[in-house]
Amino acid sequence: MSFAFIRRLLSIFSPESTHAWILNNLDWLVNLGVVRRYYRDPVEDPVTVMGLRFPNTVGLAAGMDADGQRVSAFGGFGFGHIEVGTVTAKPSVRAKGVSLRQAAETIAYPAGFQSCGADAVLQNLRSAAAFRNRGGILGVNIGADWKGDFKKGVDEYLVAMRKFYNHCDYLTLNLSCGEADQAIGSQKSQLALLLKFVSEERQRLIEADGCRSLPIAVKLSLQMDDDASLWLADQVLYYGLDALIVGDGLRAETPSLCLAGAALKASALHKVDLLYRRFGEDLPVIATGGIMSGDEALSRVQAGARLVQIYSGLIFNGPMLVADSVDAIARWRQTQTGSMASQRP
Repeated sequence: MSFAFIRRLLSIFSPESTHAWILNNLDWLVNLGVVRRYYRDPVEDPVTVMGLRFPNTVGLAAGMDADGQRVSAFGGFGFGHIEVGTVTAKPSVRAKGVSLRQAAETIAYPAGFQSCGADAVLQNLRSAAAFRNRGGILGVNIGADWKGDFKKGVDEYLVAMRKFYNHCDYLTLNLSCGEADQAIGSQKSQLALLLKFVSEERQRLIEADGCRSLPIAVKLSLQMDDDASLWLADQVLYYGLDALIVGDGLRAETPSLCLAGAALKASALHKVDLLYRRFGEDLPVIATGGIMSGDEALSRVQAGARLVQIYSGLIFNGPMLVADSVDAIARWRQTQTGSMASQRP
């Protein structure tokens, strides 16, 4: 039975029901080898980004395992890193009356964050132990429901940051497809202050609590124009944060919906190229959005990304996409290494 047939079968049900069924059954499907024919082990291709050693360049983007329930099961597909979330400090629910829709390898989903809350996710992250023990990297993506209240939003980011600081390998501040992605242009000073407070809180945790310096990435919204994207990248560097994740949060024609999948390809690739041309190796870029094949994953790396993340591609094309992407990037990286070696005196 092909993966394409399985996807057609699951399409009978609503996307929400299908997603819930997969999460509820993924552990035994992977552990008992039921889905083994639909993926393969990728080649070894370690890379160091943000001071962390990633087993390979391909990760699972935030959103698929939002509450951190199935990290090691997803890790069984060969991901080098898994980013859970978006997690909010307290439980949060997206706007009612809007459901997921999918067509033409694109998913439309409600803006805002759906989370069971930081405390519940911390308990769920016991699911990550096996994945991390075999070298997998765990990221936690945190967000806040600002509701027009800047102080409340900052406080929520900092609460979530403190809770997860010693329980993951890196954190991501999500400024994508929530209220924060609309603040650029009208409230730049507030977003700069958010990055400042996060940077200062990390330093406080290091000095007062003896914690390590945890890498922190910032997730950029594709809704931001080029000038705003470059401005945000400047702020990330200025406040000593570690990477930029590009991109998500492109709005649909219906303002209450964001898009994921093939509709993001052109915008996401352009943004990676824009940032790499400006900052080069000074600011690591992690590329997500519209990666539906190994060749598309490779195109992000060729444009300057250090890592890639997939989400919708896993839904539409199955877990074989992980190894296809790792292998394509690894082959290209080997040619680059060989080319550099041949130029040495």
